[in-house]
Amino acid sequence: MYASTICVIDLLELAVFLTIWRRPQMAHPISDRVARNILTDLGTTVLVFAATVPIAFVSPTAALWTWLSLVPIKIALGRRERSRAGPDIR
Repeated sequence: MYASTICVIDLLELAVFLTIWRRPQMAHPISDRVARNILTDLGTTVLVFAATVPIAFVSPTAALWTWLSLVPIKIALGRRERSRAGPDIR
């Protein structure tokens, strides 16, 4: 139930973000690079939690441990972003 809830929440966040991303009346427009990072971050979370829903039917404990896969994934995504952004972002 928890994994399904997280998927729904992140999908709603994606929908809201996609709705406002290209609005010309935004005070501070979102760059394409930042938008891609947000989409990748939310999408990764949705995929991992969605994958754990069927795993939970077989082994709830395994599903919980599968959530830990987000730690190295998020670290790798953060490192990739920092390497693309250049030395001025800390």
